[in-house]
Amino acid sequence: MPDIVFIKLFSTLKRFARGGKTQFTLDWHPGMQAQDILDTLKIPGTTERVILVNGRYSEPEQQIAANDTIVLFPPMTGG
Repeated sequence: MPDIVFIKLFSTLKRFARGGKTQFTLDWHPGMQAQDILDTLKIPGTTERVILVNGRYSEPEQQIAANDTIVLFPPMTGG
């Protein structure tokens, strides 16, 4: 079984989903960073988004391990 990462997309970032699925897996590779996932999904750098890796806020430079869960959603606002 290949090493994978789990991806979940929410709200306006659902438009970058593969095959219309908002929860899917991607192949993992050593040295993978959150930015690699953004690039694979073709999410532009100008798109505002929050990255969670295993439930923790992360920057694009965050190292990703096999079987990590990456959640992407737009920033929340409100009062």
